[in-house]
Amino acid sequence: MQRPYVYDSCMLFHSLEYLFFFLPVSVAGFFVLQRFWSDRAALVWFIGASLFFYAWWNIAGLWLLGSSIAVNYALGTLLARGKKYRKPIVIAGIAFNLLLLGYFKYAGFFVDTVNGAFGSSWSVGNIILPLAISFFTFEQICWLVELYQRKVEHPGFLRYCAFITNFPKLIAGPVIRPHELLPQITDSHARRFRAEHISVGLTIFVLGLTKKVVLADTMAPIVNSVFHASAGGAHVSFLEAWGATLAYTLQIYFDFSGYTDMAIGSARMFGFTLPLNFASPYKATNISDFWGRWHMSLTRMLREYVYFPLGGNRVAQWKRIRNVMATFLLSGLWHGAGWTFVLWGGIHGIYLVIHQAWRSFRKTGKDAVGSWWGRTLGWTVTFIAVMTGWVFFRSENVGAALRMLKTMAGFDGIALPGMAQSTLSSLSTLGVHFDLEHVLVLTPGDWIHVLPWMVLLLVIALLFPNTQQFLRNFRPALDASATETPKGLARVLVWKPVVMYSFVLSALLMLSLVFLLLSQQTEFLYFRF
Repeated sequence: MQRPYVYDSCMLFHSLEYLFFFLPVSVAGFFVLQRFWSDRAALVWFIGASLFFYAWWNIAGLWLLGSSIAVNYALGTLLARGKKYRKPIVIAGIAFNLLLLGYFKYAGFFVDTVNGAFGSSWSVGNIILPLAISFFTFEQICWLVELYQRKVEHPGFLRYCAFITNFPKLIAGPVIRPHELLPQITDSHARRFRAEHISVGLTIFVLGLTKKVVLADTMAPIVNSVFHASAGGAHVSFLEAWGATLAYTLQIYFDFSGYTDMAIGSARMFGFTLPLNFASPYKATNISDFWGRWHMSLTRMLREYVYFPLGGNRVAQWKRIRNVMATFLLSGLWHGAGWTFVLWGGIHGIYLVIHQAWRSFRKTGKDAVGSWWGRTLGWTVTFIAVMTGWVFFRSENVGAALRMLKTMAGFDGIALPGMAQSTLSSLSTLGVHFDLEHVLVLTPGDWIHVLPWMVLLLVIALLFPNTQQFLRNFRPALDASATETPKGLARVLVWKPVVMYSFVLSALLMLSLVFLLLSQQTEFLYFRF
């Protein structure tokens, strides 16, 4: 059996401990040591702060992180110094990391699946899932592969530790390739104290904090109520199922976007510029475009380390389908050791296969015609497809997900609240009936409270500039220029270090603190992966 993380013991980015103690002390100590002692002392301080941050969850977890670092560093040293047996060394390193990840994250899932299929009673004991194991394991695989390919030079143990334990990205990404961060760790001059780093980092961090605390967490009560009720076998109406799914679609968007901003902002205060990981994915007009915008660092890694080695799209059609499905099934399994995640990945694989078939049929390499209605149709299909897939991602088990999808498809009947019968009775001719018998999970008051927030979140996600566009004049991420050309509001709203924006950011910070103090603190959804 596998035990999940104990979130209450994590030092979350939006916790008071992080905001008012850990982050300011870590940043101040880093630059004081760099200024008055040495860059080496500053790196030691940074590594110590990162280990303290990780140990706040569970100090016993340090042994696994430390052991993983020691083994991978030793293998990397052999790769860098040796000319023989380099391929067996990198293969052994990849196998070590995958076995470590497999035992702690997937052993319980595998045994439970076997027991369910064959009626056996095997057990692997009580395995506690280590925090961030998927992230630091993948990054160390990247380290070994890039050393083998000679893309990076051996940095020395101290800088290697600073790369792996880097606390802003340690828990939930971005998944960083060594050639993106190691040169910044090596270049001490690039990390000298600069007011621009602090101001840009604080701005990104506050935007992320607002997304998480003010926007994402307002959706949590609605999402939890309906999905828990459905998982428990309770009746969920057609509107409740769609409403809760849309709420979760918005919740995970702003939750993950908020975390990414806080990670990038925290790192920037130390002078580190992390890669882009999130670029307005709900603006995508096809599913391929969506995956070019969502969890971009993971998408890049799976493309480079799974899809391309299998042959990519330069193979026969049936092999291309195999490659897509294998990549997305692994993506689903990476997100969680459960069949709901595997099915979620498989669904997105099917989406991509259909998308590629459509492109081949049209033989243009494009997906939507240039007209507004073509783009609107492409966006609508993509958004509904992504939203439907989130049902598996959020549901507690496959049965609960299928019940929700059955309701959303109208197989349980399309029922409107009984209170609407007097005004919408004409819809009964279309097969719509009114729920007069069941006690709904959500009251009308719940909807009155949440609907304005849902509209606001949709408007922000679809019309407002993302963080990279808002701060595009200050290179907020390594590949921030990869985002689309700003249009509409994105062309107008551009951050500048002026008094007006300092007041706006101060107001957002105060609003976030009020929400944080008045509501129950929730974990980041991606912490479980």
